[in-house]
Amino acid sequence: MKNIFKVLCIAAFVLATGFFMAGCELFGSNSVSIDGVWERGDDIVITISGNQGVFTEIKSGGWKTVMDNGNVKLGDQKLRNITKTEDLKWTAQDLTFGTSSFTTSFSNCTITLSSDHKTLTVVTSGITSPSIYTKR
Repeated sequence: MKNIFKVLCIAAFVLATGFFMAGCELFGSNSVSIDGVWERGDDIVITISGNQGVFTEIKSGGWKTVMDNGNVKLGDQKLRNITKTEDLKWTAQDLTFGTSSFTTSFSNCTITLSSDHKTLTVVTSGITSPSIYTKR
C-alpha cells in the first residue's frame, strides 16, 4: 500500500509540475507585449496598443512631407493587423510612402522585439533598411 501511495504522490507531483509549466508558458512568454510609445530616431513616434500602432508625433523627414501634403495625420495608423507569431515576433502591415509622390500604402512587415524589450526592429517588404524603434 505504501508503494501505491508513493506512486500516486509522484504522479500527482508530475501532473502539478506539468500544469504549472504549461501555465507559465501560457501566461509567461505569451504575455510579452509591444504596447507602448516607440520612437524612431528623430523623425516619428508611434503608440502601439493591441493590434495597431498610430502616429503620435511626426517631427521631420519624409513623414513630415507626407503630413504636410495631407496624406497622413497624427492618430493615423502606422502599423495595423499586428499579430503575435512567436516569442518576441509579430507580423503586421506597415504604412510606407513613395519617395517621389509621398503617397502612402501598407506593406507586410515583421516586427522583432529585443530580449530586453527596449528595441523594436520592423522589416518591411520592399524597404531596404529596417526601421529601429526605441521604447520611450
